[in-house]
Amino acid sequence: MVEAMIVSDPRMMMPPHAPSSFGDGFSRPPAPMPHRPPGSRDLAAATVGFLALALLASACAPRAVAVKEQPPAAPTWLTPAAPRAPDRAGLVGVDPVPLPAPANPAESGVTPPAAAGGPPAPVPAAPEVAPTEQPAAESLAAKMRRYEEGMEQHHVNEGVVMPRALFPPEGRADHSTGHPEDGCTNTGQYLAALSFQYRLTMDPTARVRAENAARGLERLERVTGRDGCFARMLKRTGGWTVDEEWFFFPHEWHDSASLPGYRWLGDPSSDALNYLLFGCAIYFDLAASPTEQQRVAALVERVMSRVLRHDLRIVDVDGKMTLWGNLSPTLPHQPLNALLALAHLRIAHHVTGDTKYLAKYGEVISRHGYLEQALAASVTEPEQYVVPWDDALAYTALYNLLRYEHDAAIRDRLLRAMERFWLRNRAGHRRPLYDFIYQANRPDVNVITSRSLRPLIDHDVRPRRYVESLRTAAGPVALEGTWQESAAGELLAYWLGRYHGLIPAVEEEARRLAAAPDPRAGHRPGARADWGRPPLVEPGDGPYRGMVRVPAGPFVMGSDEGDPDERPRREVTLPEFFIDRYEVTHAEYARVLPDHHFEAKDADRPVTGTFSEAAEYARRAGKRLPTEAEWEKAARGVDGRLFPWGAPFDWTLNLVAWDDAEPVGLYPAGVSPFGCFDVAGNVWEWTADDYQPRAGQEQETGANTGPTPLKVIKGGAGFNDLSMLRPAHKYAVPPDSRIHGHQVGFRCVKDPPRDDNPGAGKPAPAGR
Repeated sequence: MVEAMIVSDPRMMMPPHAPSSFGDGFSRPPAPMPHRPPGSRDLAAATVGFLALALLASACAPRAVAVKEQPPAAPTWLTPAAPRAPDRAGLVGVDPVPLPAPANPAESGVTPPAAAGGPPAPVPAAPEVAPTEQPAAESLAAKMRRYEEGMEQHHVNEGVVMPRALFPPEGRADHSTGHPEDGCTNTGQYLAALSFQYRLTMDPTARVRAENAARGLERLERVTGRDGCFARMLKRTGGWTVDEEWFFFPHEWHDSASLPGYRWLGDPSSDALNYLLFGCAIYFDLAASPTEQQRVAALVERVMSRVLRHDLRIVDVDGKMTLWGNLSPTLPHQPLNALLALAHLRIAHHVTGDTKYLAKYGEVISRHGYLEQALAASVTEPEQYVVPWDDALAYTALYNLLRYEHDAAIRDRLLRAMERFWLRNRAGHRRPLYDFIYQANRPDVNVITSRSLRPLIDHDVRPRRYVESLRTAAGPVALEGTWQESAAGELLAYWLGRYHGLIPAVEEEARRLAAAPDPRAGHRPGARADWGRPPLVEPGDGPYRGMVRVPAGPFVMGSDEGDPDERPRREVTLPEFFIDRYEVTHAEYARVLPDHHFEAKDADRPVTGTFSEAAEYARRAGKRLPTEAEWEKAARGVDGRLFPWGAPFDWTLNLVAWDDAEPVGLYPAGVSPFGCFDVAGNVWEWTADDYQPRAGQEQETGANTGPTPLKVIKGGAGFNDLSMLRPAHKYAVPPDSRIHGHQVGFRCVKDPPRDDNPGAGKPAPAGR
C-alpha cells in the first residue's frame, strides 16, 4: 500500500485548545482543517455518471506503486469462479448464501481488454438507454418495496451489498461484478434500513434480511484473517478478475487465507468503519435477537479494539494505516474525523459494555478538543469541498451519538454541530436523511415539508444500459452494459423517516405528494403539522408484552371540522400509560378466556363482541379498556394530525383494512406515531367512556338518556365513511351492540408501575 503522506503545512497541525471567548459559552474550536478535496474519500460513491467516471479515467494514469499481487499479463474478461462447495473456515455458524451458476464470459459478447501495456481494446460506443418509465401511480412505499427486492436480486451477495452492479451477460450472475469500493458502506446502510423496517413493521422477512446483512459485515472481517481488520468487499472466485482493476489500487485485492476460495478488497476508509458501526448499532438495538446481539458485540469489539490499539487509526493487514483511516488525536486530521471517532467510541461502549471505550471518549474530549472539532466539522468553503458524502457521515455519526450521550453539556455541543450541518445543507446538499435525522433530534422545530421527500420521489433506481468508462492497468476501457445502483441510501432514509414518524401518508401516490403544498400551511402557529414522533419506548416484555408506551403530557384532541361532538380542538394532558400495539385477537382472547372457540383461520383476526365481554377480558388480563382520550392520543400522536399517518388520504392505497376483521398488523403504512396498528379501519374499538353529546349537537330524542348509556367507539371499520377513520371522530352504540357493519373489537391499556415500585415490569428504554 502506498504510505500516507506526512503533511508539514503548519495549517494542518492541531492548534492548542486554550479557552477563549466564542460568544456562546464554549471554548473556541480549532481552526478548520483543510478539507480533503472531493474524491479523496471513497471517490466511487460520488461518481454516479458517465461523464464523471470518464474524467476520472483520464486522470488515473498508472503510477509506480509496490504491487503485492500481480495479475496475469493477458487476463480473461471477468474470469468466472470455479464451482466449489461453500467453505466455512473461520465462520462459525455463518452459512454462505448459495450462489447461482456464474456467467460464462465466453458467451458474454464482451471484448476483453488488451494485455497490460497495450492499447485498450475498442468497444463500440452506444447511446445511453433511458430508464424504464416509472408507473405514474407508483407510491413511495411501493417504490421502496421495489428497491428492496432489486437489492436482494441484484446487489446482495452473501449478505454484502455491491454498490453498483453489472448485470449478465457482461457481469457475473452472483452479483459480484460491479464497482466494489463501497461494499462495506452500502452493507451497513442496508442493515440499518432493514432494522428500522423490522422494528416498525415486525415483518419477519426484514429481520431475516437484516441478519443476513449483519453476517455479511461479519464476513468482511473474517475474510481478512486478522481479528478486527475488515474488508471493503469480498467475493467467491477462482482467481483474479479484471473488475478488480476498477478500484483505485488493484493490489489491495487479496486471496483469503481464512476463507479459501475468497478474495477481498482492503484499504477500508473511515466511511466504511462509520457505516459498519452505524449498521451494527441500529441492528443491535432494534432487530437483533439475543444471540445475534452477542455476535454483533463480538464483531464490534474485535474491530474497535484494533482501532483503539492503533491510537484510533484504521490499520490494514500490512500494518499500515489505510489511506483514509486517520481518526487519531496524535496525527493531523480533519475535524469531521474527530466527530466520527466520538461516534465510534460511543457505539463500541454501548454495544460491548467495555468501559475502555468510554475512557478514550472522555480523553479525546478533555485532552484533544474533539467536541470543539465536531463543532468545526461543517465545512462551508471553499464551495468545492462541500461534498454530500461527508455530510451523510456527519449525520449518521450524530444520530447514534445523540442516542447514547446523556450529558446535557455534551449533547448541546453535538446538537450545535448538527445544526450547523443542517443550516448549510438547507440551501445546498439537502437530503431526506438529513432532514429526518435533524427533526428526530430537534422536536422543538418543524423542518419537514413535502420538499423533504422530493428527492426520494423524484429519484429512481432502475437498471440502465449505457457505456461505462472503466479504469484498468492498460488504461480506460469502455464497456457497454446494464448497470444498477444500490438503493441502500434511499432505503435508509425512507425507513429512518418512517421509524420516527416523519413521512406523512407514506402510501400516498408519489405524483400527488410531489405536487402537494407545504403540509404545514393552514395549521396553527407553533403546532406540529401532520408529522409524528417516534415511540419513546419499544414494546416491552413481561406484563407489558405487546404494548407500547404513550408518555405523559399534552396532546391535541378533537377537531373543529368534524361532527359537533368532536369540538373544540383542544389540548388535553394525560398521565403515562401503555396500550396494546394490536387489537385483541381470537387467539389472545382464548388464552385468557379458554371457553372462547373460533376457527383456526381467524386466530389472528380481531375478536369482536359486546362492551361487557371486552371489559371482562381486560379485567382478567390485568388491564383495562382505554378512555376516549387515551385511545385518541395513542392513535393520533401529539400534534393533532388528521389521520394516524398524517394527511391526506388516498382511496387507492393500502393504508387501512377495508374488510371487517382482517388479520391484525397487515397495514404498516397506517400505523400511529406511537406504533399502534389498525387504529383506522379493520374494526371499531370500544372505549371505557360513556357517550356525552356536545352542546348544540342535534340528536334523537332520548339518546343516551336510558338506563344503559351509549358507549364511545373509535377507529372506523369497513362499512363507514372515510371521515370516520379520523382519530378525532367518535361514534356511539349500546354496550350490548352486535350490529353488522359496526363490529366492535378492542385493545387494552395498562397503567405504569406505582411510584413505590418504579421498576416493576417496565420495559427497558429504546436501544437496550
